Amino acid sequence: MKKILFLTNYTNLIIKNALKSTLSKKKDNILLECFEFSNIEEIINIDFIKINKYDLIIVHFEYKIEINRRYFQNKKELKKFMDLYRKKINSIFDFLNKNVKNKFVFFDFCEYLNKISINMDEILIRKLNNYIYGLSKKYSKLIVGHYNEFISNYGRFNIYDDRTINVFNFPFSFDYIEHICDFIFGFIDNILIRQIKLLVLDLDNTIYGGNIGDLGFENIDIGDFDLGLAFKKFQILIKKLKQYGIILSICSKNDYKTAISCFENKNMVLKKEDFSLIIANWDFKFKNIDYISKKFNLNLDSIMFIDDRKNEREEVKKFLPDVFVLEMPVDPCYYCLEFEKQLVFNDYFNNEFDKIRNNSYKKIFERDSFKKDFLNLDEYFRQLKMKSDIDYYNYDNLNRIYQLVHRTNQFNFSNIRYSIENIEEFIKNKKNNIFCFTLKDIFEDYGIVGIVFSSIDENQFYIDNFLISCRAFNKTLEYFIINFLIEFAKKNNKNKISFNYQKSLKNNKVKKYIEKLNLNKINGYYILEDFNKFNTYINLGSENEG
Repeated sequence: MKKILFLTNYTNLIIKNALKSTLSKKKDNILLECFEFSNIEEIINIDFIKINKYDLIIVHFEYKIEINRRYFQNKKELKKFMDLYRKKINSIFDFLNKNVKNKFVFFDFCEYLNKISINMDEILIRKLNNYIYGLSKKYSKLIVGHYNEFISNYGRFNIYDDRTINVFNFPFSFDYIEHICDFIFGFIDNILIRQIKLLVLDLDNTIYGGNIGDLGFENIDIGDFDLGLAFKKFQILIKKLKQYGIILSICSKNDYKTAISCFENKNMVLKKEDFSLIIANWDFKFKNIDYISKKFNLNLDSIMFIDDRKNEREEVKKFLPDVFVLEMPVDPCYYCLEFEKQLVFNDYFNNEFDKIRNNSYKKIFERDSFKKDFLNLDEYFRQLKMKSDIDYYNYDNLNRIYQLVHRTNQFNFSNIRYSIENIEEFIKNKKNNIFCFTLKDIFEDYGIVGIVFSSIDENQFYIDNFLISCRAFNKTLEYFIINFLIEFAKKNNKNKISFNYQKSLKNNKVKKYIEKLNLNKINGYYILEDFNKFNTYINLGSENEG
């Protein structure tokens, strides 16, 4: 069961009940607990809550509540208060970053524009927000929720209700509670429940206006005016997702040549090369999406499908219920708003690897074409000339280790989601090692795609976690790694290896791997005692101790 802690400075019973209602409709078993505080510094004294037991902590302190019962004589007094408030926020972030086991979300503040009230100084609040954004670089577990942007989308006069503030110490209009809960749930959904890795897009009336088969690429609606501008903005938003490592693909009911002719229109922001896979045929879209997921070795719940046609969306929902189907507004002018409202694409996993992710997936199809030239898999694998370098933990690969730990689901032995601090603390123990395995073949260099967290004592060699990126599946890397671990155990005079395996909804590949290795479960660990080498087509490149 995943546990969430929601901390506020306002009466949160209404929000709590609404969020619980939303969570109860989901498959995942999630426990939500809420606490409210009269002032922000009280959070530091919440040891009684045992803060490290939660998978996610969300902190929402409303500035409007904070200053509701305060009166400032002038801006100098307000500035003094804001400077102190900034220090309190820094202390809270420091406390949470040290004590939470995963992530914590802190919402920024609504930048009020009120020329009458001294309390509502937009410039000072904006400076406070900028300060918070800066702290997100300092604290690895911090995610800043863009609450100010949410308020801007709906309008502060719609969201807030002065009567509920004064009477109930509750800032929101009852009419907008559902929208607020959707905003909050977006973080829960993206961080704990699903991580969208692949975006599947329709073409006609989804990323441009009109039917290209009827109009031709010259006359589709995309540009700087009217609905054409709405589609252009939506394309800009989609293109931005590439920097988060989101894979882009197309699934269109059309002839292939007709479909891709849209990229000949000079106003298109998205280009053909932005997409790792383009499927255009007359088959059912749910069948094509299922094919796409298998092609990329991705679970269906990591896919988002966008299509303007309701019948296509309903069909995908029916046959592929795990796919996240975005409910598109009738008016394209609201595409961007609906998209941003539904999902939170965070950049806290972002690194240089993400910038080449789409190109990396394109290599899959080059490799598939190469595969057709061979009559058997043995010869195909040999001609790939695969090599793996083995690196021990070092600071340069810390971010990649962290990223794989949080993004890898299908081949992940223990599903332990180490924070940056957890990783650094783990490696301080001289008995522990973190092994990093790269992979390259004649087509590409994958970078680090395998990680093993291990510990060794006088009696045994323990594998605390063992994970492999989905991009390295079906290449025998798992057997290359097990051969390395066997050799490492022998060098350290150990005659067995103990694996920490925790079953999850998504790591069925690990279960099958355990069966192939013929591991026996003893005292909670899965034990390898047969040290015979396993067949692999990967050769050792180099081994570099950190």
